[in-house]
Amino acid sequence: MKMKALLVLILLVTIHGTFAQDKRLKRIDAVRSLVDSKNFVFEANRASPLGLPSLSVVRIENYVRIQKDSALGFLPYFGEMRLGGGYGEGGAIEFDSEIRDYKVKTKKNGKGIIVMFNTKKSDEQFNFTLFITKSRTATVVVQSLHRNSITYYGQIRPLDESSLE
Repeated sequence: MKMKALLVLILLVTIHGTFAQDKRLKRIDAVRSLVDSKNFVFEANRASPLGLPSLSVVRIENYVRIQKDSALGFLPYFGEMRLGGGYGEGGAIEFDSEIRDYKVKTKKNGKGIIVMFNTKKSDEQFNFTLFITKSRTATVVVQSLHRNSITYYGQIRPLDESSLE
């Protein structure tokens, strides 16, 4: 009797684990499909400048919109600028240009997706690396030769009509 109960318990745990893994894979596949479509937007809620404490950016307009082969973005920048930023220019990371070198990788453990691409604004190039989880939580690292790197934390979602305003 004890042996039957033990076998039933093992069977139930195995079945539950299989269904949980299938559900996780479906969620990561949905995220992969979204980033492969190149039709999504990232919005940050926190920014973490290099060497400084993180800051809330919830009340500050910020976004990175990926639409097919172009990127449009405005991210507040907090940190050291080494070059550029001429008279009358703000320090924000702003761009509206073509995407170059767009690459998508699924992490080996299946728990996330990495998206990398480059874009530029006149004389400055930005290198983006997005780490996206199955729940669409994202960490975005922005690097440039003209500035210290900065990390943003937020969410991605599909691009819709309200995202184009």
